Amino acid sequence: MKFKLLNLLFIASFIFSACSKSGSDGVVKPSGPSWTLTVDGKNYSWSGPIVATASNNGQASYVGTLDVSPRADMVMNSISVAGFAPQMIAVQLSSVGTGTFMMTPSINLIGPSPSNTFSLVLDNLNLYSSIAPGSNITFKVNSLSNKTMVTDGVSGAGYVTGTFNGTIGDLLGGVHTISGSFNCVRLQ
Repeated sequence: MKFKLLNLLFIASFIFSACSKSGSDGVVKPSGPSWTLTVDGKNYSWSGPIVATASNNGQASYVGTLDVSPRADMVMNSISVAGFAPQMIAVQLSSVGTGTFMMTPSINLIGPSPSNTFSLVLDNLNLYSSIAPGSNITFKVNSLSNKTMVTDGVSGAGYVTGTFNGTIGDLLGGVHTISGSFNCVRLQ
């Protein structure tokens, strides 16, 4: 009986230590970059390695820059077919950090206080943008690692995670519901 109790305690301590947070930034590292997207009830997704390969060249990446105005750029796309990504999400955020970013129609795309934007291409034909009428997207960055590929290399890179939902306009005047999540590798 004593032996079974010791085994149980050992297994429990192993599970708790394996599930604890790691890294100096307190963020548990996921298995790799990924994203999900639902547009009008149709689901899209991608997951793969940090570095693109010939057979799996999609991506989920985040670049934070501190130019005139802090700005973050995110790219999420699926595996290319004949050189084109069937699904491609491009996000521009007005600042580098966690929090909620609202995306509504705006013409302030450059300058000291650029707007947050969300652009989407589906099947190389359908174009959607948060600058189109009817768009209203809530984009949340829940965690932002302080580790980047530039400073920590591929094996030490951190992730940026979050969710988004709302409506997005297309270039023909239609409005569509979208939602999704992302786990982007932080390039810088």
